[in-house]
Amino acid sequence: MWNMVVVALLALPAVTSGAPAPNGEAAAPGGAWRSRFTWHLEGKLGIRSSREVRLEGEYVPVPARSGGGPVLVRETPDSGSSLELSKIAVTFDAEITPDIRAGVKVHLLDLYDRNPTSSDDRVFLREAWVQFGRRDDVMTPSRENSLYLLVGKAPRFTKQRDRRLESYGLLSNAVGRFEQVQVQAGGGFGRHFYWRAHLANPNPLFFRDPNALAGDNGIPDAEIGSAYGTGFVMLYDAKAVDINFSGQFEAGGGAGLRFMSEDGSGSLDSFGWYFHRQLADRQPLRGTSISGDLELLLGGGIPLPISGRDKTELGFTTKGRIRDLRFYAQVAQQDIAGLKRRGYELELAYFFELPGLCASGDTPVVNWIQPALRYSSIDNLFTAPHDYPYPAIAWDWTKLDFGFRIGIIRGVDVTVEYSRHSMKLEEGGVLHPDEFLTTLRVSH
Repeated sequence: MWNMVVVALLALPAVTSGAPAPNGEAAAPGGAWRSRFTWHLEGKLGIRSSREVRLEGEYVPVPARSGGGPVLVRETPDSGSSLELSKIAVTFDAEITPDIRAGVKVHLLDLYDRNPTSSDDRVFLREAWVQFGRRDDVMTPSRENSLYLLVGKAPRFTKQRDRRLESYGLLSNAVGRFEQVQVQAGGGFGRHFYWRAHLANPNPLFFRDPNALAGDNGIPDAEIGSAYGTGFVMLYDAKAVDINFSGQFEAGGGAGLRFMSEDGSGSLDSFGWYFHRQLADRQPLRGTSISGDLELLLGGGIPLPISGRDKTELGFTTKGRIRDLRFYAQVAQQDIAGLKRRGYELELAYFFELPGLCASGDTPVVNWIQPALRYSSIDNLFTAPHDYPYPAIAWDWTKLDFGFRIGIIRGVDVTVEYSRHSMKLEEGGVLHPDEFLTTLRVSH
């Protein structure tokens, strides 16, 4: 994936630093365009407290089937309380001309995005892209037509970018969490209508625990040793591993409408989308012996009730604000090789600006607070065979997240949140592997 870094960095030597002009563009003397290069460093330190939930069953790990290995213990990835340095990331952004931008984001440490947690890459590339043309903010109606083309590794155009909590909801975890190597195009017609489309290298279908840590499944214990439990896993689109131009591509597109009040105090955006690809026979992933895509669904000889290899997603997203109130909603329906599931996610947040509750020298401290509430659900419309090694894939889930983010000073904030899980076992009963997170984020 490092060749994508090279693609974006090739554009950067021509970039010089420049202060932005009053209209937001970098201008040189005489009104000529002056390119800009910026960088951003972010670190996160947190306290995580995960409730211990443990189940033993007659499900044995796939590699141990022929040898009659021990029973598989399904448990919270890392129960109890931990102080963790969860993330260090650096982002580079270049505005080369008014219509050409490039960006690179590298995570030097990202504990919560590693899967398996113990044996996945410590350092990995999140974004590396070049964009031609202007991409309007979907929440800001444009007064003219627009068109852009983006090439590289970038988020799906359906991803919620303005996240208010550190945790993910069930649907945002399952669909489009990670970036894709893609060619993306989009544009707008007039003030209200816009469209998006992409052709992408698909991310592998895999599984993870929906709490902060993905857990360990299929890691080489003899070489590394597992520090974490398996977790209670759900199907999701994992990190992209390599670029593959010889396999199947994912095609997707959508269209939306956006509105804003005359005084700018309110806005509404509604967007419908659709994606399709074909699952590969197998998708190797780093750090695990378990393959993604169809081989995962076949369960080492005890398959889920699959048919074909088509994977489709149909969804609808709406978001907006009314003064300081923000809201977000998304619904989606998936068909994964005949395995159907549906989900939704609702989120509310309110931004309170504070006058600075105290001061450090001339700097006001505690300047804003934003409480947030999110409810999400995944309903799996299929049943897993009794001996399928990862039965949680077929469970129905609901998750309630609530918390608040406090702005301490510029570039420093703290998020406190609690996640209430309700996982409905097929054999009856409900599990609650709840989790509490406190995260200090520092950025420059």
